[in-house]
Amino acid sequence: MSEWYKTFTNAANKIRIKSVVDNLVRLFILSLGLFLFAAIFVSRIWVLIFFAVVVGLILLMIIVSYFFCLFTNPDLLRSEDYNIRKQSIEVLGDKDNYLPVDLGHYVKIANPYSEVKQIEMEDMVNE
Repeated sequence: MSEWYKTFTNAANKIRIKSVVDNLVRLFILSLGLFLFAAIFVSRIWVLIFFAVVVGLILLMIIVSYFFCLFTNPDLLRSEDYNIRKQSIEVLGDKDNYLPVDLGHYVKIANPYSEVKQIEMEDMVNE
């Protein structure tokens, strides 16, 4: 039993969705597990109805948020790694089509405080 549990938890930990609906899916799985637990061990019908309604509402939220993101901004449904690679190709170009690069602009984006530190250092020197 413990080997089966370790295998299941390792497989579950390897699943990475990394999208906007990721947290809702995890909440859905948790609430579905609680519903199944209540269905087995709880004899009161109102508890089962409550958990069924919660599971249904979470599933409805997943579907609505998925389709909302699908039609408004599909990049939210993709992983963060994909979006970073896509943005770097848009800015720098790909291997066949290099774009001119202004490194000073990208340093300001990567470290916005470098300009502030440079101004502070100039003020200290001028004093």
